[in-house]
Amino acid sequence: QVDLIVGGLAEEHVAGAMVGPLFHAIIRDQFLRTRDGDRFWFENGQFAADDLDAIRATTLADVILRNTDVATIADDVFIAGAAPLGPLAGGSAADPPPTESRSIDGRDNNPNDVALGSAGQNLLLNYTLEYGDGISEPAGANRPSARSISNAVFAQDASTPNARGATTMLMIWGQLLAHDIALTPGGADNTLKIHGESFAGPETYPFVAEKLPLLYDRDIYPGVDNVIDRPIFLPALDVAGGTIVDPMNDTMVTQEIAPGEFAEVYVEAGTLQNRDGTMFDGTLSITEVPRSLTPAALPAGLSPDTVVTIQPAEMVFSTPAPLTLPNRGGWSPFTEMDLWSIDPVTGEFAKVGTGFVSFDGSVIETVDGGIRNSSWHFWSPPEIEWIDPTTEKERGGGGGGGGLPGCQVPRLSGMPEDTHMPAVASFGDLAMQPQSSLASDKTDESHAKKSCTRPEALAGPGKLLFPLPLSAYRSKGVIRGVSLEYDSLRAAPTAMLGIGVENAAFAPSEDGLVASAKISRGSYSFAVPGDGPDNQHYWSLPAGESTISAGLPVEMSTQPTGVYKYEIQASSGRVLRDTNGDISVREATELSGRFAIVNSVTSVFGAGWGLAGLQEVIEGPDNSLLL
Repeated sequence: QVDLIVGGLAEEHVAGAMVGPLFHAIIRDQFLRTRDGDRFWFENGQFAADDLDAIRATTLADVILRNTDVATIADDVFIAGAAPLGPLAGGSAADPPPTESRSIDGRDNNPNDVALGSAGQNLLLNYTLEYGDGISEPAGANRPSARSISNAVFAQDASTPNARGATTMLMIWGQLLAHDIALTPGGADNTLKIHGESFAGPETYPFVAEKLPLLYDRDIYPGVDNVIDRPIFLPALDVAGGTIVDPMNDTMVTQEIAPGEFAEVYVEAGTLQNRDGTMFDGTLSITEVPRSLTPAALPAGLSPDTVVTIQPAEMVFSTPAPLTLPNRGGWSPFTEMDLWSIDPVTGEFAKVGTGFVSFDGSVIETVDGGIRNSSWHFWSPPEIEWIDPTTEKERGGGGGGGGLPGCQVPRLSGMPEDTHMPAVASFGDLAMQPQSSLASDKTDESHAKKSCTRPEALAGPGKLLFPLPLSAYRSKGVIRGVSLEYDSLRAAPTAMLGIGVENAAFAPSEDGLVASAKISRGSYSFAVPGDGPDNQHYWSLPAGESTISAGLPVEMSTQPTGVYKYEIQASSGRVLRDTNGDISVREATELSGRFAIVNSVTSVFGAGWGLAGLQEVIEGPDNSLLL
């Protein structure tokens, strides 16, 4: 329970040093962090490009020459030109008294790899900077830099000389404590930055910043190699076809991205800014990139026709800029579209505007919002809303009894008018009600006979019902009788799984619905047979329709009576078969639900036949009951 500063000052000094072991370790660690992390402070939009290049070119050797009496020094002060004590290769550490680790205090410099820095090894440091945490980084170009804030906090009017001449060191050390120990939590920077613009060659490439959790789809595992499976693609930029932006005037950037196809960005005067907040007056280019090679993965269910990158990177539009791209998908005129861009904060695609297909169908134009930074952008129709139009009426296979609504069974001669025949209802048709009492003598018995002895087709569930009343008899003064009934969905049980979409836009003749289904009951499951290894089913779509319903039939004649669960993987979009026969569609959406079937294939009365009004209780594997 001793104050850090008091306890540190009370320690005996390390041999040859002005501080004890605690401050010695802190100063050493902070010097290393400063050496490797100082770039953080000057690459956050605080300098113009020329000044930034000059700072980047400065080495530690330059700093020593400018601030000491040293006249000559190696370009890289960390590498000896030749080993002074032995025949070691240039670039290896000098060979002083042998120690386990070649570090400041002669002991383990890297606990994960004690060989780093040891005598005879190449002096290489691979240290991940611990910044980009949202706490210690500057808040933007319009805010003071971290160094300006520190200078204000540690302001002094005059020098405070010390007998040991340690004033400057202690002032800088205090600054390091404020910057790093107090503010920066542990952990590595979560952004991978690829400076393609610094590549020296005939082609020009963009700057790409990738959020590591998005690349891995998980947090980073420390202390191990985290392998990136998804390739990071840097497209060659068409800078020559770009347009110079005049910050004093409105600029229309028009660029041909494919033969005869153009992309446009409208930049209002004084709205396009560099990272440091100054007006951009360079060349702005628009280049098409493959949709499968965008830095961030496309949102689920979206498959754009055209993806472009606007460079240079990290430019900011203070006023959203309208973007126009060719309508390659053939979307109908006035079809509503969403504009998507990579959000520089989250690293993921986000909707930034709304547009419509032009009246002639040639391009997609912005009507609301626009791009806010130079990044990756595309147009896509609004995300479709999947619906499940399946109802009990459409799924059912007929219930315990069945029967026709309003069916009047002919009375036998002498049967009392108030005699009730057994109530009948169909599990598969929710509109069916229990049969009411028999009609009076004025009932049109020819019509009643017709409605009860002829088949009737029900379009909703898609089944055929055929009643067959049997002769009634009198027993102990009571009229008794039964009826047989045929139900086509019991003779050949079939479930119709409904799928569909609402508020969808489809390109003529190029889009369709694709679905596959799995059926399960308890631990038993099977895939509905379809095309290819994924058992897919396909539907073509009518033109001009935004609400689509489709049915996926499932043949269940070999399955027992019961309640089943279904899982449908459905997608809507381009249905393309490549040379290998594989199908390319949008990412699938999962639909799920339950349906019931009654299987009378093996009925003692014949396939599909049963006693009207007979009810059974069927227990499922999960102990549920079906009546």
